[in-house]
Amino acid sequence: MNLNSHDIIRNYGKNVPFTDKEVIDTIHNLDPENFDRFGNFIPPKIEGDRYTYDNNKTYREVCSLFPRLYVLNAIKQAVFGDTKSKLCDIGCGIGTTVYFAEKMGFDAIGVEKQTILKKFHDKLNIKVIYGDFFNMDFSFLKDMDVIYLFRPIKDEKISDKLLNKIYRNTKKDVIIYYNLSHLRIDNALLKKLKFIGRGMPYGGDDIYMKK
Repeated sequence: MNLNSHDIIRNYGKNVPFTDKEVIDTIHNLDPENFDRFGNFIPPKIEGDRYTYDNNKTYREVCSLFPRLYVLNAIKQAVFGDTKSKLCDIGCGIGTTVYFAEKMGFDAIGVEKQTILKKFHDKLNIKVIYGDFFNMDFSFLKDMDVIYLFRPIKDEKISDKLLNKIYRNTKKDVIIYYNLSHLRIDNALLKKLKFIGRGMPYGGDDIYMKK
């Protein structure tokens, strides 16, 4: 299978089965308190068994989500077409990627450590497995066609551990679309993967396929 991220994004990336307004409204309706006065999503800050909102660490959830949804949709159409394919978002956060991946035609599921985010997942009516990435049985990943990771962990020392665990538990030709631009990746692991291309011209998104 030969893929080039620039080609699939150019040919399929904008044919998404939802509007940008639907994305904005979906995120906003999860909980209006999640937004500051500029419309930026404020991610939950975990404090014990509850969450608060940290106004000093806002980021543009909506703006960063749009292009990544376009890339996922391009992969779905170019590689899998109308066939039912499976996607797993490891570190799915509030779950919006899983939700819109379902709309693209993926059979999508999320993996999340923080059960405090379940309130968002319930509102979106998405499937999520809860638990620690390193203690969890990842054998279910063998059924997945696409693995999506958007900065699921912050510790550089264990990022390779997570990616190696994913590698061991996935099938040949699985597509791994990740953003770990804030971390260094083990070159030995990358040599086991086929580089397809950059998911976005900025932001550190890379698309690989398991050889």
